[in-house]
Amino acid sequence: MVMNYPQTAATVASAPYDDYDWVDINNIKADDASYAYCQLLGIATSYPYLIKASNFGFNFPSNYTILGIKAEECRKRVHLYNAYDSLIKASKDGTNLVGSNMSIGSLWSIDWETHSWGSSTNLWGATWTPAEINDPNFSIFFGCYGHYSCDLIRPICEGNCLCTRS
Repeated sequence: MVMNYPQTAATVASAPYDDYDWVDINNIKADDASYAYCQLLGIATSYPYLIKASNFGFNFPSNYTILGIKAEECRKRVHLYNAYDSLIKASKDGTNLVGSNMSIGSLWSIDWETHSWGSSTNLWGATWTPAEINDPNFSIFFGCYGHYSCDLIRPICEGNCLCTRS
């Protein structure tokens, strides 16, 4: 599987994910000690803006078949407040969400943890071409609620060559 970090990070206000914006969103672009965070001022049922990670720099050859997509996020909840993921979806064009919501509504730990969705054989309820995965607009959107911090977001894609010998 090929793993790349996003070169572009943004937030998107889209109901119900429109209560609070994230701080330092560009910190999701690397696995380091810098992180993005959203503290909701004691309102645990509010939803922060969606996190949009894109421009991953994939370069799958056109004769490959995309077999699966896996996304990872290093995250933790803040203090003793609860935090849950609620929307994990992909986009081919950076705007329209496609396929399955990969979220299972899991409670985040109070310690840093890396959580993943999908696998080397899971296409997230959509079909994908190498051109779509390679496109800078291919995005992973993350939505959650509660109090949280996020350090990295990275998709891991697996492709396989459909080659014939002549």
